[in-house]
Amino acid sequence: MVISGRRVLMHAAAWLCGLLVFSAAMWTVAALQGDRGSTRDTAGLLVGVASAGLAVWGLWAALRALRGQRTALVIAAELARAVLKEEGKQYRQLLGGDLQSLNGPIDLRFNLIAASGVSHGGGGPGAEGSLRNIAAYYRSLAPGRLVITGASGNTAGTSDAGTGKTVLAVALILGLARDRAASEPVPIRLSASSWSGDSIRNWLVTHLIRVFHFPLREARALVEAHFVLPVIDGLDEMDAVEQPGYTSRAAQLLRAVEAYEREGAKAPVVVTCRRPHYEALVDADTHPQVSAEIGIARVDAGHIRGYLRERIGYSEQNLARWQELLDAVTAPSASPVLTEALNTPWRLTLAAVVYEERDPDTGVFLRDPKDLVRLADSGELYEHLLDRYIKAAVHARSGGEGQWPRRRLDHVAVWRHLAVLAAYLHSNTARPPRIVAGRELSGTDMVLDELWPLAGVRRPRVVSALLVVFLAFFTVGLYLMADGANTVVNAVFYGTLTVLGVAAAYGVAWPQPARISLRTTATLSGFGRVVSTMLAGGAVGGMLGGLYYSIDWFASGVPPYEFWELIHWPSVPGWVGFVGLLYLTLSVRDHPLSDPRGGLRGDLATWLASACLLGALEAVELLARPEADTAVRLEGPALGASALAFGLALVIGWGLVFSLKDSFPATQGIRGALGGPASLRYVSFLLCTRGHLPWRLGSLLHCCYEMGLLRVAGAAYQFRHRELQEHLATRPHSPGARSVTR
Repeated sequence: MVISGRRVLMHAAAWLCGLLVFSAAMWTVAALQGDRGSTRDTAGLLVGVASAGLAVWGLWAALRALRGQRTALVIAAELARAVLKEEGKQYRQLLGGDLQSLNGPIDLRFNLIAASGVSHGGGGPGAEGSLRNIAAYYRSLAPGRLVITGASGNTAGTSDAGTGKTVLAVALILGLARDRAASEPVPIRLSASSWSGDSIRNWLVTHLIRVFHFPLREARALVEAHFVLPVIDGLDEMDAVEQPGYTSRAAQLLRAVEAYEREGAKAPVVVTCRRPHYEALVDADTHPQVSAEIGIARVDAGHIRGYLRERIGYSEQNLARWQELLDAVTAPSASPVLTEALNTPWRLTLAAVVYEERDPDTGVFLRDPKDLVRLADSGELYEHLLDRYIKAAVHARSGGEGQWPRRRLDHVAVWRHLAVLAAYLHSNTARPPRIVAGRELSGTDMVLDELWPLAGVRRPRVVSALLVVFLAFFTVGLYLMADGANTVVNAVFYGTLTVLGVAAAYGVAWPQPARISLRTTATLSGFGRVVSTMLAGGAVGGMLGGLYYSIDWFASGVPPYEFWELIHWPSVPGWVGFVGLLYLTLSVRDHPLSDPRGGLRGDLATWLASACLLGALEAVELLARPEADTAVRLEGPALGASALAFGLALVIGWGLVFSLKDSFPATQGIRGALGGPASLRYVSFLLCTRGHLPWRLGSLLHCCYEMGLLRVAGAAYQFRHRELQEHLATRPHSPGARSVTR
């Protein structure tokens, strides 16, 4: 989220007031400890107290002004702009993700199946519509409860998979957000498989915080003011069974939707689901009351021809190459087999991408579109397209920003890596569901910091603990080389921290990525959390530091005042600078909403920034000692390296320890200011999957997203289509992989 210039000034004013308060308090303490309270000191004390009072008032006024500016209307407008930007990207990816994907999007048609729970039998207004007018169609509903399914009465042996339910839902989101009035809610897309069993309100709040990075108060304000319209996508992906019953997760979610109200009326909500699954839920008497239920119609021959002509008709030569197929689709004597094989947007996209593939070296087309007729007649077309889709998508990628260089992308390796992930997701859909440390594993979502069970329930946790031991021995050893004073005391202290860190590295099953944003201080509650974090961190650090330095002082035999002046006076300004620089460094910008890699990147950045600042503080403390102090054994680059290593070990150690009690707000804040546990678990996961997944897994998944193989749902990657995931899950190697060299 971008912070406006006026808000930046207010942030600066708030922090300046806080600095004045701190300075005035320190000056007051110094004055009270002066020489017998002279007149000048007394006057200075009064000035200090008055300055502190004015600073507190200024801080309160600045925070009140910030809170007054961030009304629900303002926040909703900001959310609408973010939704338009991100869902626009998603829409392009759903249409194919290549350069021609927006040339001719299919104008999907839909029919009204039921209204207000009563079957629709007589036509009339609202009996049908299309993708182009879906937003206007939705605005005509009251109270705005819509279910999007595939067509009813499908041909035997077929399903409504790939009919464009998600495409229609995203088009609805874009239409509502683009022409939104100030008082209308902002539609946001939720993946049904990410539902944790909470109420719809709490689910929305969690989604706004995690995906759009809103503070808790702002997220709650949006939901309580009914400025958020939930669009729940993929209800059929929640259960592995074909006929979900009353106790299924999908049924439980629908009951939560039914309980979602506002001001004594049903709150608006949109749900997408495959037709057979929804009918099973209706039969189980779990469906909510809806304003309308629509079914997306199959793409007829005329629309198939129109879509392909727009998609591939960028040149006369290419249009001539496809002409035989275009004529075969609409010929009066044409077999219906070809039309049935291409009568969904998903299959049309497959055909267009696969048969537009060129040789990467010569630019010659690899396939003739007229072969589609023969393959459709033999019933082999769909599997033929799926087998060649990844290779065609890799060769057809647009070379956009953030994608891997051509020489590093191998379609065989891409297939192999995606097949590993697909098999893992498929295994999570078994019954009973897989539950690890109290969390049910998703069968569709790939969140980078939550993929570690793929390598085993225990192995990544054991490797995390071993990494902590290695890091502790290596870095603490360097630190002891730099500071030779009281080696036994240092060894005992850091040895205890290592033991606690090892216990946390194994015991904390789901470490959360740390992230610090200056936006947190824009609200009184957020600023309060920052202050409580600082106080809690200071209290805990003070107690532990006091214990350590008491033992250190006792062993040194130096008088207390000399001990403080000799070694530890840099700690006070150093810690103040650490807190300020940490928040300023990590609040430069927020991660893009459409990049699920942002969570781990934020955690790693937090860890490194904290380590650098703590290491710098320790280096300053060592350098501040007198030259005659022989305890300082290193200097120059060696001292800097040992200080940085000390910071890395200390930050990850404390981050893991505070993860043990992550339910406490204070420990949440301290852990969030340190970072590291989530990154450590992710590295452990990558170590355990050598030979199966690449080191740059996040980059690979994002590249696949840009090529249209994957899509983004909140903080997770998902396969572009469930049938692509199922196809890869049972085929670990690309067809013809043995004949392809890297």
